[in-house]
Amino acid sequence: MKHRIIMFVCLICLLFVGFGTLPTPVAAAGNIYYVAKTGNDSNPGTQAQPFLTIQKGVNSMVAGDTLYIRAGTYNERVTITKVGDASHWTKLCNYQSETVTIDGTGFWVPFEIRNSSYVELNGLQVRNNYGSGVMVYGKSHYINLVNLVVHDTYSEGILVEPNTSGDPYSPGDITHILIDGCVVHDICQGGIQEGISLCNVDYFEIKNCVVYRTGGTQAGIDCKVGCTNGSIHNNEVYNCGALIYLDGWGHPQSNIEVYNNLLHDSTQGVGISIGCEQAPANQTNINIYNNVIYGCRRGFMVNPGEPNPYTKNFSFVNNTLYRNAAPGLTEIALFDTGPYQNCVIANNIIYMADPYSRIVAPSTYGVINDHNLIYNTAEFYPVDDNHDYGTNAIKANPRLINPPSGFGLQAGSPAVDAGSSSYGAAFDFVGASRPQGAGYDIGAYEYQIASISPPSVTTNPTSNVTANGATLNGSLTTLGSTSPVNVSFDWGTDTSYTGGNIAGNPSSITSVLTAFSASLSGLTAGTTYHYRAKAVGAITVYGSDQQFTTLTSPAAPAITTGSLPNGTVGVAYSQTLTATGGSTPYTWTIASGTLPAGLSLSSSGVISGTPTTAGGPTSVTFRVTDSASATVSKSLSITVINAAWDVNTDGVVNVLDMISISQHWGETGTPGWIRQDVNGDGVINVLDQTVIGQHWTG
Repeated sequence: MKHRIIMFVCLICLLFVGFGTLPTPVAAAGNIYYVAKTGNDSNPGTQAQPFLTIQKGVNSMVAGDTLYIRAGTYNERVTITKVGDASHWTKLCNYQSETVTIDGTGFWVPFEIRNSSYVELNGLQVRNNYGSGVMVYGKSHYINLVNLVVHDTYSEGILVEPNTSGDPYSPGDITHILIDGCVVHDICQGGIQEGISLCNVDYFEIKNCVVYRTGGTQAGIDCKVGCTNGSIHNNEVYNCGALIYLDGWGHPQSNIEVYNNLLHDSTQGVGISIGCEQAPANQTNINIYNNVIYGCRRGFMVNPGEPNPYTKNFSFVNNTLYRNAAPGLTEIALFDTGPYQNCVIANNIIYMADPYSRIVAPSTYGVINDHNLIYNTAEFYPVDDNHDYGTNAIKANPRLINPPSGFGLQAGSPAVDAGSSSYGAAFDFVGASRPQGAGYDIGAYEYQIASISPPSVTTNPTSNVTANGATLNGSLTTLGSTSPVNVSFDWGTDTSYTGGNIAGNPSSITSVLTAFSASLSGLTAGTTYHYRAKAVGAITVYGSDQQFTTLTSPAAPAITTGSLPNGTVGVAYSQTLTATGGSTPYTWTIASGTLPAGLSLSSSGVISGTPTTAGGPTSVTFRVTDSASATVSKSLSITVINAAWDVNTDGVVNVLDMISISQHWGETGTPGWIRQDVNGDGVINVLDQTVIGQHWTG
């Protein structure tokens, strides 16, 4: 046993070093393209002349190029197949801080990256689709998904897997995946899959994300089917099924760290779960530490599955579990007899809501269960086979600062310096080094010998309020005793903030005074909303409640131009289309049809140019879009006639027109009765030939 513990301690120390962060894209001298709702796919894609669709921009790119997408809602399916290298990242980003939404209405997957490498998506929103919101699949490597907002999907918010057709695949098909700062919510509405789902991915990092509301029993973050060499850290996950789930599903799974996550309010699920839904599978070297878990059906569970799987070299240390188990259920549960090898549950605070909540079977299955602090408010600790307190257990109130807002330790807490140094994590929930005092503390937080100071945050008034959106504003005024501080906003139609939580921009702050903001979209016109700023440092603090009311949605625009005048070959033409209603400014485009040769339409609605060919009437459908993205279309006709002085209508004014006039010399009639009466005076004579001379082209 001593030899086994020494080996495990050496292993966990190595794992605490981590697998390293995934690479940051290196700036390369590539092309820069732009997409905007005012663009046209026949444009060159410059900032002044952007493309209209994202897919057109993607098709124009090669590895190393960047595509900036301007504000607006794009109802299209985007597919990326780009292969780059460490010096040539393909990047799709929102322009500055503008809100870019890919609306997947009518599509299975609106945004997919297939058989690609060195690709980054940054600052985009994806919503309203029938399958996954963002999908990475095929043989893909070095993919960064950063600051995405994915919501209202039928299945996964973000899915990464080698294929979608059930074809065989091998380890290494997908590697080096980074998911950073993403907000994923109201997904899995069809009751299938998970919020963020990784399958058979080697080398991955999921960090700084917020995941909530996954259709009831669906998991928040799920790494399954043999995911290896990864980390899941500094995320907040709530109102899901299993909040973080590691599932071997018939494939070996190893070398995964889960740490510094805030996991809460899963009445139907488990805070962190290790399992194997399809055998055989072996899960090894999984280390779980510094997580705060509260308000769940269970805190932590291991269920290796059948037949003959094994779970070895896992650790569950320095976590804080607070009021998780439903009456009579388990805070920590290990199922099946294993075999478990070199597994440890140590240095955890387990604050139970019900005196009959249990810690089940660690020692019976050969798991080291040591130096845990266990407390229930009834101070009733049954001694039987269903209550395994382990060795060196402390049964006392841990004296937490202010749960569930803060889980730090008060002065005099029995958890201070009471942990085992054999299993202690190297740092705590807020990044402070361990130990701070004479020994390792129990729980996710290390007690600060100097007093713990919280950050301070202010909720500021909104800006850019429209009928369906607004920008929330806040400022971090004090860092407190930890840095960085993560900032966000809670929002909703009342002070229960049921709309959810949205990360600030920037989301992680290291100096003050620092302003941060977040853009909401898809709001209801004429509705009052509440919001408050949130800062997570040594302690979680909130700014005051603020309100704003979205504007009343104006009437849709209407095109008022009734008809268009004729154009004349060779004569400059200019006509301005007009509209009323909606929200100005307007943007004009052609929905269908083609203007006569020589004419073009500007985004401000001006038809201009010089016609080159007679013909018509030509029908063109014009579309006007107002600033609230409301559109209306109308068909109008343009006829182009030949100039009066082009007597024989051959497009050239020359001697042939002179001859045509001479053939009718001296004839008289009602003005305009014949084309040879060029000046329309009723007589064909030298005056008509004079007009020809004035427009002579030879």
